[in-house]
Amino acid sequence: MAYVKQTWTDGSGGGTPVSAARLAVIEDGIEATAIVADAGAADATTALANAATAQGDATTALADAATAQVTADAGLPEATATAKGDLLVAQASADVIRVAVGTDGRALEADSSAPAGVAWGRLVTVAATAPAGPTTGDLWLKPKV
Repeated sequence: MAYVKQTWTDGSGGGTPVSAARLAVIEDGIEATAIVADAGAADATTALANAATAQGDATTALADAATAQVTADAGLPEATATAKGDLLVAQASADVIRVAVGTDGRALEADSSAPAGVAWGRLVTVAATAPAGPTTGDLWLKPKV
């Protein structure tokens, strides 16, 4: 309802006549204003609740992103393996190094004296037993019979 301003004039006796009709107009205006104010307050409360929910969602998303970054930081960088055949070997707890691929005819073997704990050894296959005098670093395999 649009507001319509009332024109008040003094009566013949000098006072402003107050009638029930004029008071009802005032009451209607106050009621309409209260309805609009209440609706505005409800809208503001809803907007505040929505903002709080959005802030919670944003906080959760930020925490998830931080967790993802920590996880990504804990991964192995792609630059660790730089060539075809590279192997990644733990030389200590949480310390991974690259061991380059060996040459043809070589096999990876445990070697506690090597920095990575493994080294490439010569692969030699024999009939049943290793020949006398194997060379250090040779890896002897008994063929499957």
